[in-house]
Amino acid sequence: MDVLTLIAEESDKATTTEERHKLLQELLDKSDSLSKDHPTLVLVWLLRAAAAVELNRPVVGWEAGKRLKEVGAADAEDARSRRVMAMLERKGWLDKDSKRVLEMQKVLDDAERERREELEAENPANLRYFTNSLGQIFVTVRKTKVLFCIWDTRVKDYAAYSAASHDVDKQWCDKRFNEFNGVPFMPFQTCPVVEVSWRDAQGFCRWLTAKERGSGLLTAHQLYRLPTDAEWSLAVGLKEADEGTPKAKSGRIEGVYLWGSGWPPPTGAGNFADAAAEREQRLRPLVQFPGYPRAFIDQYEDGYATTSPVGSFKANRFGLFDMSGNVFQWCEDLYDREHSDLRVVEH
Repeated sequence: MDVLTLIAEESDKATTTEERHKLLQELLDKSDSLSKDHPTLVLVWLLRAAAAVELNRPVVGWEAGKRLKEVGAADAEDARSRRVMAMLERKGWLDKDSKRVLEMQKVLDDAERERREELEAENPANLRYFTNSLGQIFVTVRKTKVLFCIWDTRVKDYAAYSAASHDVDKQWCDKRFNEFNGVPFMPFQTCPVVEVSWRDAQGFCRWLTAKERGSGLLTAHQLYRLPTDAEWSLAVGLKEADEGTPKAKSGRIEGVYLWGSGWPPPTGAGNFADAAAEREQRLRPLVQFPGYPRAFIDQYEDGYATTSPVGSFKANRFGLFDMSGNVFQWCEDLYDREHSDLRVVEH
């Protein structure tokens, strides 16, 4: 008891909120077993109740209030008991029904978890990193259970797969498909690979999984795969509904881009169909996108006529590059359950 009283006195003398809260948490930790072994010690429950109020711990406060009422503290004449019981009453923790208090605690716990996850996501030092045999770097993304490669699969990554596998569609390295008017779509080995089908993307994942399980870099329970539509949305910071097909959710969020809500994109936002692409390829108006009168973005220039090397532009808050622009990205899902040949692509 003397130890608990001393901690309480030290918390009253604390000069910062952080220090005070740390001492009050210590008081709760040290008094936990004592309160269970000696449930009629009024002072213990008074100390725990006061600490719970300041730290906003509904369950601890409700339990302390319940015990204090059982030992008659609600009718006590001393000022300390009356003050503590009044604090519990204002919090609503003297309610006989514990369900409401548990719901309050859950809301607080969820908010605290969200806060910690946000801090972790914003601090790259807290991210878990993994580098594979191809030199691809993978990081954790908040609210998912997977690691994301920080950039798209590069030409040199896919070339290793193509060289090792006899059944790969070679369209990706055929100049008839990966050039336009003499301008290569993949001018550097570090550019993202293009002209790759969903099935070949799956093949790349299977090949890399088998390769690294064989070398011991992956365990038998680990594998490479494409992200789901829901995982991809979380990786770009979208908060979509958990239910519904990608088709049902498509287009529901309007006027929001990776860089914000303004149009055109600010300088350096990413690699898009810009003035450089217009000059080099002279495609206008070969391609028409829904909602836009032509294929190129006026008043924007990123310096790349086609693809840019991965990591050329600023990463998002999870450390992922080119989640908007450069190339389209395949996802694991069916776009619509009614059509087994339609898969999700993101941009």
